[in-house]
Amino acid sequence: MGSSSSKSLKRKKSATRTQPQAAPLIHQPSNGDGFGKPFRDPRARDDSILFPLNERQLSSVSNQELINMLSTAPKLYEYGAVTIVRLSKYLVLKGGRRVSPSEARNMIFAADSLHLPVPKVHRSFAADIPAIGGISKVKGFFIVMDYISGPTVEECWDNLNLSQRESITSQVVTIINNMQSTTLDLPPGPVGATADEKFEGPWFTEDGAGPFATMQDLEN
Repeated sequence: MGSSSSKSLKRKKSATRTQPQAAPLIHQPSNGDGFGKPFRDPRARDDSILFPLNERQLSSVSNQELINMLSTAPKLYEYGAVTIVRLSKYLVLKGGRRVSPSEARNMIFAADSLHLPVPKVHRSFAADIPAIGGISKVKGFFIVMDYISGPTVEECWDNLNLSQRESITSQVVTIINNMQSTTLDLPPGPVGATADEKFEGPWFTEDGAGPFATMQDLEN
C-alpha cells in the first residue's frame, strides 16, 4: 500500500510540474545559412549606455564611419546578411548585402504619399563591402532611420488581451487597404527603380529577376 501511495504521489507531482517557458528573443549570431535565429543584443535597448552618435550630429558622420559602426554598435537585430544597430537614442542603421535600395524609397513613399506611420529615413547609400570570406567585394545598402522605442508585435503578442489584438489587426488591415487602393502610374517594379534594377521578393529567385518593362513582360 505504501509503495502504491508513493507512486501515486510521484505521478501527481509530475502532472503539476511547471511547463518550460518559451525561449527569449535573444539568440546567438546566425552564420548566415538560414538555419540560425536572429541575434539581439540587450544593450541595444538600454538608453543609459553611450551610443556612437549620442554626442554627434549625423551630418558630421561619413558613410564609411557608418559602415564601420555596423560592426561595432550594439545590435538590435542581426540575421544572415542584414544587420540593424543602434546609433543613438533616436537613430538606427540598417545595412548589409541583403538590404535593397527600394526599402528606403518605399519608406519615404509610404510616409509622404500614403501618410503611413513608418520610421523617417535620414540617409541612405550604397557601398562596396566584403563578401562572405572577405576575399571579394559585393554591393551593400545602408539606411539611417528613426529608432522607435518599445516591444515588437512578435515579442508582446502572447501577452495582449483580445481587445488589444483586435486593435492591432484592425490597424494593419487599414494600412493594407490604403496601400492596395492606391493607383500608381508607374512601370512595374520597385518604387523609383533604376533602369537595370532587378525585382526582389518571394516570387522571384534569390538573385532577383528582371527588370521588366511592362506588366505583360512580368506576367510572362
